Amino acid sequence: MKPCAPTVLGVFAAGLAWGACGSGGGGGPLPIPSPPVVPQQQPPDFDVSGPWNGSDSDSAGSGAIDLFLGQDGGVVSGGGGITEDRRRTGFFAGTLSGSTLYFNFNYGGNCIRTVSGTLVVGPNSMNGTFTGSDSCGGKIDNGQVSLASDRPDLTGTWAGGAPSIFGAGTWRWVVQQYGTRINATVTIATNNLHETDSLQGVMFYAVGNPGLSLTLVLSSPPCSGVSVAVTPLRDAPPPTATQISGLATVATGCLGPVPSSDFVLTKQ
Repeated sequence: MKPCAPTVLGVFAAGLAWGACGSGGGGGPLPIPSPPVVPQQQPPDFDVSGPWNGSDSDSAGSGAIDLFLGQDGGVVSGGGGITEDRRRTGFFAGTLSGSTLYFNFNYGGNCIRTVSGTLVVGPNSMNGTFTGSDSCGGKIDNGQVSLASDRPDLTGTWAGGAPSIFGAGTWRWVVQQYGTRINATVTIATNNLHETDSLQGVMFYAVGNPGLSLTLVLSSPPCSGVSVAVTPLRDAPPPTATQISGLATVATGCLGPVPSSDFVLTKQ
């Protein structure tokens, strides 16, 4: 996941910086905040990478909020916008300690708004409070924010033709998703393999699109103990709540000279 975050956030930051300078009306370039320093920081309980949408309210107004975040350890960065009387975009920086996300968010143009707060994080939700001020001398009080993850929910049963490296037949995934973490039980039924194995890994984001990085360990001869990497397929649609496309690559040549093949699964 680490190589993906700079690409996503770099593109996003460039766009926001251009927008802030172009519509600032004297407000100047929008400053990028630093993540808050948290005493006795704990390891993060969650991965908050990806898109989030929800609502906010404060003494300046109320409306919708959207964020796109990347995470590297306990450091969270990204950007998004708040729509009250109009949409104002900005930069987000946070520190995730346990299940609490401490954050700074700078947004707006003419009167740049600078707020700080905390969010209580769950697998697919974040809720919290914030306060701050704007560069025109106004105060922002009584901030309330509620966010829900826009990551695709892959929980459930999936089925489709098995990757051709496994032989002719099908495979079936029963998936559990916890935030960005994926666990599944996979049943393979082909002319070469008849087995049920464990699949696990993560959902990550590259250039704004979700992808999967998963590992399956085969259990039957001639491939007992051999790992299979499941990765995104180039130029294929990203995973959604109804379809998964991917590339399966076997670590050794136990199934023949061709090490990888693609597949498509649909939600049952």
